[in-house]
Amino acid sequence: MADVFPSSLIYRENPNLRLGIKSSLNSFKQLLASLYIIYKSCANPSKVLFSEEVNVGDNIAICLSKKLLVRINEQFPQLPNLQDRINQSPLFKSQCEALQVGLELFLHLGKIDFVENGKQERTGANRYNKLIAFSDKMLVLDAYLSMQAEYTDSLLNNWLNGEECGDKFEDGLKSILSTFIIDCCYKIKKPDGAEVVFNLENICKVLENGDSALFKSGETVGPLRVLNSYIGENMLPDIVKGKGVYSADNLENLKWKAPMFSTSLDLLVRQLPGQVDNQKPPVTQSEINQTYRPYITAIKSKPFLLLAGISGTGKSRIVRELARACWDVDSPEYKDHKPKNFEMIQVKPNWHDSSELIGYVSRLGDEPTFIAGDFLKFVVRAWENESTPYFLCLDEMNLAPVEQYFAEYLSVVESRKRNETGKVVTDPILKPEFEKERNGEHAEFVPKAWYKKLIDELLVDCSDGQKDILKQQFIDKGITIPQNLIIVGTVNMDETTFSFSRKVLDRAMTIEMNEVDLYGGLTSRHEQIGKLNFEDLVGDKVEGVDVYKENQEVCNQAIQYLQEINAVLEGTPFKIAYRTRNEFLLYVVNNLPYRKNSQGLEMTQNEVVARALDEITSMKILSRIEGDEEKVKAELLASLKEVVSKMLPENMRDSSVSLAKLDEMEKKLSSGYTSFWS
Repeated sequence: MADVFPSSLIYRENPNLRLGIKSSLNSFKQLLASLYIIYKSCANPSKVLFSEEVNVGDNIAICLSKKLLVRINEQFPQLPNLQDRINQSPLFKSQCEALQVGLELFLHLGKIDFVENGKQERTGANRYNKLIAFSDKMLVLDAYLSMQAEYTDSLLNNWLNGEECGDKFEDGLKSILSTFIIDCCYKIKKPDGAEVVFNLENICKVLENGDSALFKSGETVGPLRVLNSYIGENMLPDIVKGKGVYSADNLENLKWKAPMFSTSLDLLVRQLPGQVDNQKPPVTQSEINQTYRPYITAIKSKPFLLLAGISGTGKSRIVRELARACWDVDSPEYKDHKPKNFEMIQVKPNWHDSSELIGYVSRLGDEPTFIAGDFLKFVVRAWENESTPYFLCLDEMNLAPVEQYFAEYLSVVESRKRNETGKVVTDPILKPEFEKERNGEHAEFVPKAWYKKLIDELLVDCSDGQKDILKQQFIDKGITIPQNLIIVGTVNMDETTFSFSRKVLDRAMTIEMNEVDLYGGLTSRHEQIGKLNFEDLVGDKVEGVDVYKENQEVCNQAIQYLQEINAVLEGTPFKIAYRTRNEFLLYVVNNLPYRKNSQGLEMTQNEVVARALDEITSMKILSRIEGDEEKVKAELLASLKEVVSKMLPENMRDSSVSLAKLDEMEKKLSSGYTSFWS
């Protein structure tokens, strides 16, 4: 163990207030009693998979998981019929969106979400598996409820039935809960069309004067619906709900409580101090070393990068250093030789399938066993730490035919889609396999023994709550590629290596590293990249449609340029299509925040776009061009130079990477054959 300083304050985005949603939530007594019982019954309540799906006719419903039900009955043997009563609570019947408003924005008791990304729920329709990550507010509730077990049992029993207790113990719990909701925001649209956003403080200020607070003008939406149900169920002390108004039930109590609510709001941290907030996204031009901008924005555009260049230029080192830059400089991970979010796999010349990387089923023993490869193991490690970018470096990637040993990934990376929640998901790199198992008169499909054993082995170091979540995910959907996994292949081109097909090049971003600074690396042990946050490296946009609407001007500029490029490539095998167009748009948009040049001078938007188009022309257009004089005519290269030069401002042409590469390719062609690759 080492003595380590704390890391810097972590920047957190303001939550989505969901002021306009139309989902409703009620039966708060049942909801809160069910939540507390689940919380108390978990060995590790930080994140809990509490449900399992069941078929009810043509619909899917959820109920308490069998594993959790056993723990609940052991923890609360004195409470009758818990299974049925908890299963009837809003935790299992209400839509996820309503629960998120009620538990996250209103009561702040925890974060709730679907186990499987991309699900949506509607009124009266399917319900899907969910998990909850409890907040420290549950510690406060538990401290109160644990003091007097006899009162707690009675309260839980009554609340599960939706009934009041009518005693001081219940009043005390309601008072505690009222402190959790003081900063929740609500919205009203007034008759004149003006919208007012307010919180509990604003309501109390009206009621303190003996007036009633109007809350209804037209349809009630957002968290205000939740507040109405909460007050209507007699959950908020001293305030009652009438027809379209709130009134004081106990004005004297309210008068001394309301200023305390205001004081609490005064004490909330609204903004991190600038001198310590060194993790605020997005990284700006001044915050990172500009040498690394193309790598960072290429990765954010497509998490599959090829680094080409002569041996010894630091290709694999830069991957390690990008992984290191995800940590604070005073953290153990930054100081380690190998950060935990980095893995390097040396490609072997005899690889002709994916068995070394992903694994294979061995049938040598009594039962089939899956022997997992290092790539698959690292994929699961990335799933276990979704909030950190994970870098896998395939060193000397083209020592073996990439299309053969990396076929599954090349296929899966093209399945990347942005789902309804904004998360990027893929098809599985390893599909689950099932077999029929008889259970009395019925038969059901269950995962094969080798697959269940594999998942247990891969998740052996995972925390219990997360292990349950990932295990269910891998059984339901197979092992997919997590959004935070970044694949980087290093490439040397000589007589011992294989060339890349257009299938590979079309799926990757390519950057050349042939420049050598002999003074580099002499003044600092690590690359001075700057602190990289999750949002700097991991993009949630996958296709052109994800960025076009908000960036039409620059996207149209890029498309017009691509049309001119494609006109030159017409009739050749190098013509580009939608995949390349999408990556052009993503790369241009991802470069927009970086508005300084290598000398630190401010650039215009046109210059920023031109620089990005120049770089990705080299990455995605020129990298695909190779052949003899019949296939690649001198006129083709000359025409491309003309289009690139026309696009670039005059002051940027001398530093253009595409023009320099086209000059090099023209010289090669004079000897009868040309290629992007050195």
